Amino acid sequence: MYRSKWCLPAVLRLVATNLQGMPNLTGLDYIAVAALIRCSPLRLLPCRLQNLSVFAFLDDDVLHALNEQSSIRRLSILDMGPESNEVALIPAMDRIILPTTLPALEELIAPLELAYRLLPGRPIRHLSVPSVMEDIAASRLAQAIAATRGPIVSLHLHTFSFETFERTLPAILQATTQLLVLNLDFIEIRNQPTLERLNSSPGLSFFTPLSRPRKLLLRFTLRATLLQEDHHDFLQSFQHACPALEEVVLSSMLRGESVTYARTAVGAGGKWDKKVYDIIHPKRQNLTAIRNYVRIGGLADDPRADPQDRTWFGPHDRLFIEEEADKVDFKPGPEYVWCWGWDGAGDLDGPDVDPIWEKMDEKSTSGQSVEVKHDRSLDL
Repeated sequence: MYRSKWCLPAVLRLVATNLQGMPNLTGLDYIAVAALIRCSPLRLLPCRLQNLSVFAFLDDDVLHALNEQSSIRRLSILDMGPESNEVALIPAMDRIILPTTLPALEELIAPLELAYRLLPGRPIRHLSVPSVMEDIAASRLAQAIAATRGPIVSLHLHTFSFETFERTLPAILQATTQLLVLNLDFIEIRNQPTLERLNSSPGLSFFTPLSRPRKLLLRFTLRATLLQEDHHDFLQSFQHACPALEEVVLSSMLRGESVTYARTAVGAGGKWDKKVYDIIHPKRQNLTAIRNYVRIGGLADDPRADPQDRTWFGPHDRLFIEEEADKVDFKPGPEYVWCWGWDGAGDLDGPDVDPIWEKMDEKSTSGQSVEVKHDRSLDL
């Protein structure tokens, strides 16, 4: 660990030297969490990268590196700096990003300003823009998407609320007519009824022109009761709006929970079920609700046969037997303990320390040492 900022140039030189000695490198993740660390080690690499991921304070060196690496197929760039940093780089983007930059790019994860300049003329099929969409930005992004050599089949966007979604999404969806996977993050300011509004006539009208999407992923910032809700009406409505839809994933960023529904071909319209394991295996009997863990095969729910069943996973996640609910009758420790053993290197023929009766401390022999002062029992 380098504690002085004067060590940073030496660190960058060391990283650059190591990278120069890797001519066969095809994938690189460059992560720099300090504002003083530049992206200069990415310049003039001897290798031909196919995957590049940059998580740092963006600077001109990143843009020059993109011009030097014409074989990149997957590019992920996340700017750790403030929004003003991205705005300050706009003149450099216009000067450095050329029509010939990244001609083979197929998957792009980048802020809006950079994505807007990299989309036209490139065969991009998967696009993620981690910038929150506004009206003007959405219009510019739609124009750039229409100019790709795609077509884009996977799209991931961020939006503030249903109102912003109403204004920005139609223009973008009109430019992605062959979309198969749509991922939307609703960065809600408070617990807004976004899911209910999506299920309304105005909300469904946005998705009606999209006849091809097979997978829909919706993430909500402050949705706290997602797992306890019944989504049957929502799923049926979206099935009519998007007939080809096969999978829907609803997630709560607040709780870190998600639920996945898959459509099975039962009858004329199909039937929505929770995906795979919830259909095949029954729910756990205890501690399942902590993190919504599910069974993935293995032995039956018999704790006496396998109390540490490895087919379950999670913190302290196992079945309990009835006897474990009985209170343990703790007894104070003995006054003396018989001790013997080896001291130092030891002797192969036996202990080299005379065995003795060692007197124990009063802390372990008194009744207070085994007194339960904080009862943390669980009512199972």
